[in-house]
Amino acid sequence: MTIKLFKKGTTLIEILVYFAILEAVLLAALTFTIQIFNVNRLSTNFQEVQSNLDFISQRIIATAQVADDINLPISIFDNDQGALSFITDEGITTFYLSDGAIFTQEGSESPVQLNSNAVTFDFLRFHRVVFPKAPDQVIIDAIIRNTGGDIASQSKQLNFHISISLRNL
Repeated sequence: MTIKLFKKGTTLIEILVYFAILEAVLLAALTFTIQIFNVNRLSTNFQEVQSNLDFISQRIIATAQVADDINLPISIFDNDQGALSFITDEGITTFYLSDGAIFTQEGSESPVQLNSNAVTFDFLRFHRVVFPKAPDQVIIDAIIRNTGGDIASQSKQLNFHISISLRNL
């Protein structure tokens, strides 16, 4: 007859080692998940900035293509708080920066904000280039950034540079 001295079961040390390994795996998974959320938030912020830039630049380009001329008395060139005004068949259309937002005003109508409240413009500069026997060009420079609450998105900004040729007058 044989007597077994070993019992089947787990000891307290084995349970503690099991929980330590489980804790390390869960911590790694949690860290990875948080990083994915942060990357997704930054990507969303960048898309918001990019879509605002695309919309505003297309709006200015479309107005410049139908404009008869630049309204020089209202336009402000080579200034960080610039303004660009076009004379069109429908009247005068002006683009300008005020309190971090870009507005457009057509004739005597109320100004309309072009960018969303999720982004802000640090500056908007227009530069007029005149060539003999060629249509005028306007160079637009701006810096746009997301106004999100987290530190990472506030430090991201996008520099905007575009050149528009006015139609032959």
